[in-house]
Parts: sequence; C-alpha cells; structure tokens
Amino acid sequence: MKLQISLDNLDQERVLAIAPLIASYADAIEIGPVLLYKYGTKLIQDLIQVAPNITIAADVKIVARGKEL
Repeated sequence: MKLQISLDNLDQERVLAIAPLIASYADAIEIGPVLLYKYGTKLIQDLIQVAPNITIAADVKIVARGKEL
C-alpha cells in the first residue's frame, strides 16, 4: 500500500516546510489545484529541491463539477 498526502489550501512557505518532514512517511505528495493556480510550476520545482526522493502528483483540473440541472 502506498500513502499519498495531499497538501491543499496552504501557502507556499508552509508546503515547503512540511514536505521534507513528511517525505520519510509518504510515498507521494499531492499538490492541489488551488496551490498550482496560485504559485504555478515553480512550486513543484521548489518541492523537488526540498524533498527530492518523493513523488509529486499534481491535481490539475479545469472544471471540478458539471453543470447543475
């Protein structure tokens, strides 16, 4: 079993501080759409620097739900 931890609705500094702390416990860190839209791919590059041995998953979506009927 693999553990993926989602870091959503945090600021960039907090994500970069938390990532190395959880890297030895998790198999992957997921970055949610709010963080990606706010900080862009630079956040992913920074995560690779602070936690180089963990998989980074990006939750990228254009629409979170369909039209209400």
